[in-house]
Amino acid sequence: DQLSYLQDRVALEGFLRTATQRESVRRHLRLIDTTLDPGYCAQTEVVFSCTGTYPLFLPQGFALRTAAQGNELAVVYETAHDAVLHPTLSGVALSVDAPSSVDGKQVVLAANLSGVPLTGMWLLIEDGSTREWMQVDSATFAAATTTVTLKTALTATYPVTSARVQGNRVRVTHGATQVQTQTGTG
Repeated sequence: DQLSYLQDRVALEGFLRTATQRESVRRHLRLIDTTLDPGYCAQTEVVFSCTGTYPLFLPQGFALRTAAQGNELAVVYETAHDAVLHPTLSGVALSVDAPSSVDGKQVVLAANLSGVPLTGMWLLIEDGSTREWMQVDSATFAAATTTVTLKTALTATYPVTSARVQGNRVRVTHGATQVQTQTGTG
């Protein structure tokens, strides 16, 4: 019985339609000059909130995890690139309702962010359950406000009383790096 089972398994792996092992599929595709995509781990964007006076450097590979709930283990993520976190971008209030222009591309923040390189940065604008990621095209600074021009128009309206803007967006990947060392005699 065991020998028949193994023979059936080997025979099934010999055809692309019935192959169940990734390596078998990869070898079949190689015969017709096609490569199998290696696949990638899950990726997402995380917004960091920080306090303090000076920017904080976050190195690539910095590990963070979700809280374990019940029988489920915590999920581990690592930062995909080096990042600089600016405390001034942690929960910035609006100065006026957003958008503040007819074309829907301007947002006036209630903070002078002149020391923060905003051009090209992604901002999360949120109010309760409504949220949008927007990329900054340019910024102008005044005494107590910063006017941000976005690359695309906002799709929702955000009131000055409850909306917040978050910066410090960092891409993270699922999984933890494992360091393996080997010692040998020769």
